[in-house]
Amino acid sequence: MNNVASFIGVEPWMLLVILLGLALLLIVSELFLPSHGILGAMAGLCVVGAVGMCFAIDRWLGLGAAALTVLLAPLAIKASLELWQRSPVGRKITLNTTLANPQHEPVRVGDRARTVTDLRPMGEIEIGVVTVQATSGGPIVPRGTSVEVISYHDGVATVRAI
Repeated sequence: MNNVASFIGVEPWMLLVILLGLALLLIVSELFLPSHGILGAMAGLCVVGAVGMCFAIDRWLGLGAAALTVLLAPLAIKASLELWQRSPVGRKITLNTTLANPQHEPVRVGDRARTVTDLRPMGEIEIGVVTVQATSGGPIVPRGTSVEVISYHDGVATVRAI
């Protein structure tokens, strides 16, 4: 790494400061510009280069910088994602409202229905205005067949043809 610093005519510590400043600039830009992670990846490369420059300056400085990077990177990513959700771009992309769970009549054993799709053995049935997933528990039941609910567990009705 010292060769890189001498090649461009800069002291290693100065290149370290430049790389860290560039990484910070790219991370902030990533928060506000829709670059699909390209700026964030470039910032990550700058941080890796800065850690390399720390190794070029002193092996213990490099080891400390590498350990600090490994420890702080997940926290920085979490913080930047939370900040991003509050940015103008993030507010446009993320879901801000909670969808209500639709309330419908519960499916009961003995209800009569009509198959919307073939039950092979899974498919959909229509009970009144409600469409639910169903299984025939065995043979294929063709679409449009009248069925009866024989059990209902975890949102899936088990039916038999009538």
